[in-house]
Amino acid sequence: MNKVMDLEDSLASQEKNTEQPTPVEEKTKKSEDKILLDPAFLKELEELKNEEERITHIFSFIDNALSLSPPKFKDFWEGRKLLLELLKNLQNPTSRSAHWERLTLSTQEARRKKEDLQKESAYAEEQIEMAISSLEKEIESGITAASFTDEPFANSPHIPKESQTLFLEEQGLLNSLNAFATHINALRKELIRTNMRIRTKNQFFDRLSTLGNTVFPKRKELIQSVSSRFADEVIQFVKEAKNQLNPRQPMGAIRDQIKEMQKLAKLFTLNTFAFNETRTALSSLWDMIKEQEKERKKEFAERKEESTQQMQEFFEELAKIVVEIEESSITTRAAEERLSALLSKLKRTRLDRYHARDIREKIMEVKEPIDKKLDEEVEEFNRREREKEEARKKEVQDFLQKLDDTLEKIGSNSIDSVEEQQQLLKNEKQTLSCNTQEKRDIEQSFKKIQSALAEKREELLLNLPTKDKEYLQNLIEVQKQRAERKKEIKARLEGLKRSKATSGLDFEQALLIDAQEQEEKEELEKVISGLVEIEEKIAAFKSQT
Repeated sequence: MNKVMDLEDSLASQEKNTEQPTPVEEKTKKSEDKILLDPAFLKELEELKNEEERITHIFSFIDNALSLSPPKFKDFWEGRKLLLELLKNLQNPTSRSAHWERLTLSTQEARRKKEDLQKESAYAEEQIEMAISSLEKEIESGITAASFTDEPFANSPHIPKESQTLFLEEQGLLNSLNAFATHINALRKELIRTNMRIRTKNQFFDRLSTLGNTVFPKRKELIQSVSSRFADEVIQFVKEAKNQLNPRQPMGAIRDQIKEMQKLAKLFTLNTFAFNETRTALSSLWDMIKEQEKERKKEFAERKEESTQQMQEFFEELAKIVVEIEESSITTRAAEERLSALLSKLKRTRLDRYHARDIREKIMEVKEPIDKKLDEEVEEFNRREREKEEARKKEVQDFLQKLDDTLEKIGSNSIDSVEEQQQLLKNEKQTLSCNTQEKRDIEQSFKKIQSALAEKREELLLNLPTKDKEYLQNLIEVQKQRAERKKEIKARLEGLKRSKATSGLDFEQALLIDAQEQEEKEELEKVISGLVEIEEKIAAFKSQT
């Protein structure tokens, strides 16, 4: 019994000497005295009548309070007070001694955890002090606009350049202010969670409030400015976009612009009103686009159905042409013309592009062998035409050769035989098929024959005896013939000059006319010279008689 009393006295003195709370604990306990334990726990405790059960229940309560993170020291100390009262009145010394020992160990554990918590608080206080000091220095050095990693207006050409510049400047400042505001709020939350002296915690709160007074008003002003300007841009964009809506035109560009504006709304720091207003405006535009696209899809479906029917009609008509080709009831040329007409009709018909492609491919599949056959027929026709042309040219060349032979034989043949041969050649000329150049060559050869005949006649007249009575009459006849030839040559020269005066001649034709004109001039000079000669002979004959 004395040993138990000594233990109680020792514990009582230990409580007085070692369990005196620190100034911080004392201040905390004063505030905790006003707070009662959990009513549910007290109710459970009152229902227990046995002292041992009540002591066990309290031990369980304070052990649970210490096991929490962080420990509930208030519950521990309040439970300990109850235990001290119960242990003082406990009659069983053995049980009381065991309980006192357990309570002593729990108290030591509580003080150890309290010391650990105070160390953690001191470390947290040091870290918070460093963070706040760093934040104060940054704000005091001046708030500069943060730069953007990407160009936010790269896909927003509808926003004016001056507005883009203002947005970048103000949002850059807002990004910096937002970072400071986030840091300040994070430090406040950290202070609330951290256990430390109330005075120190309040000092930290005061410093954070001073920083907030520097950051938050400016931030609010910039948010209002950016929100107002962005809302105006969105309203203007929606107004212009609604005027551009056309059910027949793709809406992809406007959709992309809406998405871009929504990205900007997330990028910019907007107030709730501006964010809701812009979201509602963009959503209404998006809904209008969806409605128009719904109508366009409906119209597209109707056009596709119509296109399918028209495609079937094309295939039916093409099938008829194929049957006629297989039965040889239609010529190759007629089949080609009908297929070409079908292609022309396809170009004029409004069809789905895939349907039009299928029809075109089918037509070309049918048309390919027909075109090949037509090419063969055209090649055969051209071959025959070439043979005809070669035969015709040979016939013309042979005729020109006959003209040259006749011209060469004029000197050795009689005039009558030459004229007879000339008439035969003129008759043969009527059966020839000649081009313009060949006609000119033939006419030129006839002119040469005619000139040679005239010269031969004149020569025969001039070679008559000088004492012949008819000599003078022959000279006069030659003079008339040469005058007539002079007149004909001049007429031909006038015709050539008129031909040269026309503007429809090409270079080759112009050269040909120049050559003919030169020949006619030479012939004219020759005729004039002969005419002068005759006139001199007539004058000489008259002077002799």
